[in-house]
Amino acid sequence: MQHAPTAHVKELSDTATRNISANIQMTETHARIFFTLL
Repeated sequence: MQHAPTAHVKELSDTATRNISANIQMTETHARIFFTLL
């Protein structure tokens, strides 16, 4: 029963990767809006 933690870690890793990707896209959008307003 040692395989369960690995799957859990992979799931957390995938979730973190998605969150980081979403944050980057949001930051890019905000930067674009910010520079448009300058």
